[in-house]
Amino acid sequence: MEREMILIVISSSPVIDNLYEQGIETALNLADAEIDVSVLIEGEFLNCVEANPQCTGAKKLGQCKLYEVSVYSQSKVDLPFVKAIDTANLQQQASKIIVF
Repeated sequence: MEREMILIVISSSPVIDNLYEQGIETALNLADAEIDVSVLIEGEFLNCVEANPQCTGAKKLGQCKLYEVSVYSQSKVDLPFVKAIDTANLQQQASKIIVF
């Protein structure tokens, strides 16, 4: 049986609201329950991280390292734990996609 993976997409602005925090918490809770989960950052969240890798959103995203949650983006960012990949392929691998 192929293992299912849940993809958490975080695209909301960390400046406007804290919806992104709910996405990070969801990913951490799933990982804690030993469910295969990955995070994809894009949109306004990615723009914020690209502009300021030390922003609060980036620091909170760093918690994913502690739970061994893979974090991806479509472009290279100045965070060592974020991997730049082909996001279409990642989305095809996911059994469920949850957007924050």
